[in-house]
Parts: sequence; C-alpha cells; structure tokens
Amino acid sequence: MSKYRARRTSTNPISGAGERLWRDAVVAKFGILLASAAVVGAHPEIEVQIAHVSAQIEESPENADLYLQRGHIHRVHRDWKAGMADFRRAGELDPELHRVSRAIGRLLLEAGKPEQALPQIEQFLKHQPGDPEGQILRGRA
Repeated sequence: MSKYRARRTSTNPISGAGERLWRDAVVAKFGILLASAAVVGAHPEIEVQIAHVSAQIEESPENADLYLQRGHIHRVHRDWKAGMADFRRAGELDPELHRVSRAIGRLLLEAGKPEQALPQIEQFLKHQPGDPEGQILRGRA
C-alpha cells in the first residue's frame, strides 16, 4: 500500500446527492437524444413517417404545418423535389408562415446550392432576426 493517499477531488460544483441527480439527468437526456437520432436517421421509418403525415394531410388539406412537416421528412430523405413541393405548398397555404423560407433555404443548402439558399434564409431572417438556426444557415450559405 502506498504511503501517499489518493485524495478525491471533484471539479463539479455540485456534490453529493445533487451530483447524482445531475448525472442521472444528463444520462436520461443522452438516452432520449440517441433514441430520437435513431428514428430520424433510419430510412425505413422515414417512409412510415411520410405515410403518417400524408394521411393527416388528407384529413386536413389546408394545414400548412403538415406540409412543412412532410417537407422536412423528404429533406432528411434527400428527396429535394418532393421536399420543395411540400414547402412551396405550405407557403401557398399560409404566406405568413415565415419558417417556410428557412426550410427552403436549408433544403437548398443541403442540396449543394448555397447561392440559391442565401436569399431564402435572408428572407426568413428579415422576420426572425434573432433565430439561431437561421443565423447558422446563413453562415453556412
């Protein structure tokens, strides 16, 4: 046995029971993040998601948010044409839905068209200048 005793020090300002609660919360959030990433990244589930949102659109064909939602799913699946069609339809249904411009800009950026994406992102940021996602997308474009 060493004559030097290891001293336990912690750089965490939370100690004892508080530290355990904090650690449990971090682990729980990480688990939720992994589970949601698995759903978004898995392509067979994307087809199921598209079918689900399409059924909702059939029930509420004037709901712009549903078209926006389905457009995002198409974008994740890298189906640029279908995503753009849904985003344009959402914009037609609700011209005040400024998130459409951000969505179109993001799609164009991911499709490798930053010069076309930038005007869409700028249009969105006129209405939502402090939006962090919009600012990040503008920087990428």
